[in-house]
Amino acid sequence: MTGKGKPLFRTVAAAADLEAEQQGERMTAPTRSKRAAVVGISGGHADNGPSHAPIHDYAEVEETIEPAAEIEVVVPRRGRGGRGRVQANPDLLNGPYPGGPEIHTLIPSFKSHIAAYIWNGEERPVGRAESRINSLKKFTYDNIGKGLAPLGIDVQADKDYLQMTGLFDLQHSFISPVDAPLLFAFVERWQPETNSFHMPWGEMTITLHDVQKILGAPVEGHVVSSSFDEDTERAHCVYLLSEMMDLGLDEVEEVWKKGGPTWRMIYDQLLMPGQSMTRRVQSYLTFLIGATLFPDKSCDRIKPWYMRILDEPELKNVGNYSWGSACLAYLYRELGICSRAMSKGLSGCTTLLQCWIYEYFPCLRPEKSVRHRELYPHCRRWQLSSKAGTLQHVRDILDNMSGEDVYWLPYGPGVHTSIPRTLYHGTIQYMWIVEPYMPDRVLRQFGFVQTIPRGLISSMEPCTRGPRGGQSYKVTYAAPGGMWNMLDDHSLRVRRLQKARHPCAVVDDYMKWYTPRTHPRIGKPNVGPAVAHRGLRPPDQPHYYQVVRALYPIVAHPGPDWLQQFKDIRTSLAEIMRPAARYIGIEHGEGNNDDDDDGSDDDVGGDDVQPMRRARRQD
Repeated sequence: MTGKGKPLFRTVAAAADLEAEQQGERMTAPTRSKRAAVVGISGGHADNGPSHAPIHDYAEVEETIEPAAEIEVVVPRRGRGGRGRVQANPDLLNGPYPGGPEIHTLIPSFKSHIAAYIWNGEERPVGRAESRINSLKKFTYDNIGKGLAPLGIDVQADKDYLQMTGLFDLQHSFISPVDAPLLFAFVERWQPETNSFHMPWGEMTITLHDVQKILGAPVEGHVVSSSFDEDTERAHCVYLLSEMMDLGLDEVEEVWKKGGPTWRMIYDQLLMPGQSMTRRVQSYLTFLIGATLFPDKSCDRIKPWYMRILDEPELKNVGNYSWGSACLAYLYRELGICSRAMSKGLSGCTTLLQCWIYEYFPCLRPEKSVRHRELYPHCRRWQLSSKAGTLQHVRDILDNMSGEDVYWLPYGPGVHTSIPRTLYHGTIQYMWIVEPYMPDRVLRQFGFVQTIPRGLISSMEPCTRGPRGGQSYKVTYAAPGGMWNMLDDHSLRVRRLQKARHPCAVVDDYMKWYTPRTHPRIGKPNVGPAVAHRGLRPPDQPHYYQVVRALYPIVAHPGPDWLQQFKDIRTSLAEIMRPAARYIGIEHGEGNNDDDDDGSDDDVGGDDVQPMRRARRQD
């Protein structure tokens, strides 16, 4: 950090410490006892156990009560004063649900789940699956080298530094195109209480070893957490961004409010004359980490909450952080939000989710690339030429699959011996997002016989997982803290697990325990397609005749220029067919790959890229 930044940093740190001390003084005795119970001083029931308890035994126990944090909400009183009244949470199940679950305590928020709405005949169109494909293709260090070559700057030293961080290979960790119907078919099966996909044959999830194998992101290292409260951390990030981009604080503050700097802003700043190698590396990692591991719904913007880790004094240690677990925590949270019935889009590392599906579901995977080498991240092994199918097609496949159709060990047996962190049982974190990680629920993905899992990790405060998702989706778990550093005390005991002779082996009573607690099928058997989602109406039938008038002359009497004729009417046809496409839920299933583009087709990495003049700081 520069000399100018140190006084500011000490000031905000002191303010944060004072606020924490005052908060502790204001905390009442009942509040202290409640928080003590949360961190494992007192136990919980089978489906919601203590989050910090060391893992020793895996007794098969039955849940007895529901967590108060889930079934109750506090309604504030009108007027001044008063603590408010407690009433039942209207977004949670209070009994059996048609099609499952019959026992509602494992996934009580299923009432707000998209699968519950589908079962009642309300479809949701395929939404937007976020990515940063275009920016990752254009913002490469080869293109940076071309832009800086006229200045006589060789970027080989930059590349060597980036390789030492262990994060440089993330520049290749994306796939194109994004298969939105495939992703949303799996979102329909994601249950946020267990952080797993509920399949007819049991639970499956994305594990820490999946992240490291697919993306190449390290899962060992320090937790990517915040040092202060959100307001203080934001002020610190804005200050460091203003230093990095050589812009005024007010200007960067406005940029942050809009979702952070665009990738083009960072790219153009990096090409300015006079930048040091450290500053160029810092700028590139700011973009690369946000674009690959933490993409949000801001299309072409990056919100780097991790700027403290990329500050110059800490930059040499950036590879010592568990970026893989942070990416997984963020994706877990975004899958939970997208599973709500009225959510419209999926954020997070969609490359990780899509490639995870390819690894475990051979019937849905594309061909393997002949150029892939085993040392490369697995996301580069696929040669995508088409999508897996429509949402309904993938849904039907999953509804009728069995555990025999799953490729349970895509990386070979004993993956936990090479990546021991993957057996960690506790919470994982990215800044203020903390999510449970419970590998005991998916033992078959480690080569063990699946047993009835131990209790869920309880949330700290009353949480809401209502149907709208977004800002109304609020859950809080205890941060991993010392658990993360005591791996031996907070990991599954391999010696207590039974090695599976058959890949999909389960104990005798597992399915008897699992089936009543889940919703095994998304589509109703022997029932026609569900009606459109609320608010959508069938398009007018006359559009069909417009399509016939446009296409019939070309297909009935094709001439030598038939392809050009079709190109000429393509735009008009798209407009005609859009109402029908929206109604049957495929409007967003195509053309979903350019969500980070600003509409410009220019290649910023071409030979004609010229360095820009340094921007003047606005004081």
